[in-house]
Amino acid sequence: MEPKSFTAPSIRKALILTVLLSVIPSVFMMVYTSVESSMYQRGIIQAEALRQVEAISYIQTATTERIISLLNRVSLYGEFAGGTPEAQTGLLETLLDYNPDIENIAFSDTKGFVLASPGLSSGTDLSDRLHIQAALASGSCSAGEYVLARGSGVPSLPFAHPAYTKDGEIAGVFSLVYRLSEFEKLFEAIKFPDETILGLVDAKGVRLFFRPAKSTNPVGEKVKEDVWEGIVSGGESGTVTKMGSDGINRFYAFRRLTLPDSVEPYMYVVVGYPENLAYMEIRNSLTRNLIMIGVLLFVAAFIAVSFGNAFFGKRFSTLIQTADMIRGGDLSARTAIPNDNSDIAKVAAALDNMARQLELNNVRREKEETLLKESLDQKSVLLKEIHHRVKNNLQLILSMVHLHCDTEVSTADFARKIALKINAIATVHELLYEEKGSSFIALDEYFPRLISMSSEFGSCAGYHINAGGIALDLKSAIPLALIANELIMNSLKYAGAFTRDLHIGIDVGREEGNIRFVFADNGPGLGRQEDTGHTGGLGHTLIQALTQQLNGVIEFHSNEGLRVTIVFPENAAREIIPQ
Repeated sequence: MEPKSFTAPSIRKALILTVLLSVIPSVFMMVYTSVESSMYQRGIIQAEALRQVEAISYIQTATTERIISLLNRVSLYGEFAGGTPEAQTGLLETLLDYNPDIENIAFSDTKGFVLASPGLSSGTDLSDRLHIQAALASGSCSAGEYVLARGSGVPSLPFAHPAYTKDGEIAGVFSLVYRLSEFEKLFEAIKFPDETILGLVDAKGVRLFFRPAKSTNPVGEKVKEDVWEGIVSGGESGTVTKMGSDGINRFYAFRRLTLPDSVEPYMYVVVGYPENLAYMEIRNSLTRNLIMIGVLLFVAAFIAVSFGNAFFGKRFSTLIQTADMIRGGDLSARTAIPNDNSDIAKVAAALDNMARQLELNNVRREKEETLLKESLDQKSVLLKEIHHRVKNNLQLILSMVHLHCDTEVSTADFARKIALKINAIATVHELLYEEKGSSFIALDEYFPRLISMSSEFGSCAGYHINAGGIALDLKSAIPLALIANELIMNSLKYAGAFTRDLHIGIDVGREEGNIRFVFADNGPGLGRQEDTGHTGGLGHTLIQALTQQLNGVIEFHSNEGLRVTIVFPENAAREIIPQ
């Protein structure tokens, strides 16, 4: 399949295209600057998110230190060394009044059962709480995981601190639950942009706090897996860009918080800024600029087309119309554009000169075609007349030979052979002036006719012809036709003494610049000729002479039949082109 050629645009389209191409560098620079600004804005937003995370972490760290200090102080009060549960509960209730962000505080024994608490009944089992277990096991302050405070059901983060006797033995454990709703005030005070989230996550990835509240991000459930993996693997603090559970891509800035004397985190502070904030302002600015460029392009294209049509549009239209008329066959068409030394006038003059020259050439060509046709007709009539005369002459010779057939039997036998030879030559000439060619003989058509004409010498049960679409000129066709005629006649003649049905095969093909002719039958082979003394007879001598006339070589083989191979130069052969 040929590639499509380039089609040049019209002048109007070319003007518009030129205007469009002229602003491509500006558009490219605008887009490049926008991308660069977006990357810069992205870095600013990530830095702002980290700054806010650090500020919130500082507040949370201060709150945690206050809680730990409170637990340390309360464990030193004398009432808990030997006071009554009522006195202990009264002290804890006073602490709650001074710390409204604490939901509840309790003192439990070493088995986790509540001994004193303003909000829990004595004997309440807290042994299943992680912070209680950790404080008793480590002997130091610990933080737990997300819980719903018992009694109130408020989402909270628990802390615990062991209480010691004077002898340094653990006498029990103080625990309190911190209201996570206190971060609501912080979230409202910061005034985050839309779709920006503030989250607190415990050490297991469970949301302690999440604002703004969303059904896709419920408190008390784990955060999205890939987001959590990015946070956990990010070190003490950093940023990770992921798609949240609500389907929004965000820059998640995070900070890991640990308790004093501990390396394991008890909480992560997370602030997530929508990623599109980095591109929104730039996108809006780019959109405005592109709209302005589009309007300017439209105005510029309109001006270019209007002025172009006024200055040279009509002239170009005249050129195009004249060219179309010339292409349609009207060689008398002219542009009639005056010569004012402009480029368009020069093109018009060249087009007019070309049309004038084409008109002259056309007249000359028509005269030459007329003369050529007349000459061709004359030669065609002459060629057919020559072929007809040759055929008539051969038929005359055939008639003369038949006049002598009555004299003796040997003469009749000779006459029949001569008649077949003459018919073979006549058939060559007959094919010459048929529709399929006037100078070459198609062997695929000739050989079947030859076998059919030889039927008077004997019967043939079948034959196959494979000439490979090869045709020969008259000089080579007649010798090969006579060779084939002699071989066919010889096979039919001796087929009577053969017990099997006679089959004849003729194959013609090309072989390294030569024509290879192979004749084969399934008759008695060369032995039949030896028996009859025909090996050196007239037929054999004729075949040898005709082979020399073709400048070829011949081989005879006898193996379950006769096989004759003749190879001669290809210089007078051609392939038949299917019609």
